Amino acid sequence: RNMKFVRLDEFKKLHRQLAIPTLFIWGTNDPTFPEPEAREMMTQFPQVAGFHSIANAKLFVYEEYPQEVARLIESFLRRSTPSG
Repeated sequence: RNMKFVRLDEFKKLHRQLAIPTLFIWGTNDPTFPEPEAREMMTQFPQVAGFHSIANAKLFVYEEYPQEVARLIESFLRRSTPSG
């Protein structure tokens, strides 16, 4: 409700400023942000850590497949966290 769509126009610039590894977890059936557009958007990020598609998932992939999303995030964090 409070989304300011003018902000979407700024994302391309803002994404380039993220200096952290970014993991994409996407629903293959997302009607709001289709996967092909998400894959294209990845080029805006300086450090892409991966792109994972979850079959039959939509926009709220973390609600539809929480265990799969948690597994992907855990794997990402294990790879990204320096061992000490």
